[in-house]
Order: sequence, then C-alpha cells, then structure tokens
Amino acid sequence: MQGQDFVSFISDQIGGNLSPLTIFRDQQGYTGKVIAASSSLEEVRRLVRAGYGIGSLPEHVAARDVAQGELWRLRQLPALPIWIFICCGIANRS
Repeated sequence: MQGQDFVSFISDQIGGNLSPLTIFRDQQGYTGKVIAASSSLEEVRRLVRAGYGIGSLPEHVAARDVAQGELWRLRQLPALPIWIFICCGIANRS
C-alpha cells in the first residue's frame, strides 16, 4: 500500500491543520503522490470511493461505505481520530 497514490485535504501539509497526516505518511514510507486534494470532506470521500487513491477519513464519515463493502479500513493514524481507507477496487489492482 505504501506506493499507492493518496487523496487528501488541502491542509495536509507541514504547518497545516493536518500536518500530522503528512508526517505519518513520511514516517510510514508512503511513496505515492498526493494525486488530488480538496478542502471538502465529501469530495475527498468521493475521490477515494472513485478509486483515485487511498485517503484518510474520519470513521463516522466512511462507516456506511465500509458497511456496504465500498471502502476498506486499512489503519488508524496514531495522532488523529482518522483512519486510512481504500476503495475495494484499488486493493484488487495492486
């Protein structure tokens, strides 16, 4: 999964509100690039569901998609109440 492209938020950068996410990706060896970014939570969710890349979403936002088998939960970020999710179709392509 470390080589997968990433969908994220505009504030996912050093100094931004989600800089812990940026640091986490670096520390965990994620080498994929941020392929799309948005300030909209629903847009990031839509991009992950559409298979653009893995992405971080709050558990409650992705719960229905996980229950319907549209997203898979990969792991929780230690510094944030956020999980990394992947579209089920991407996992089959890797």
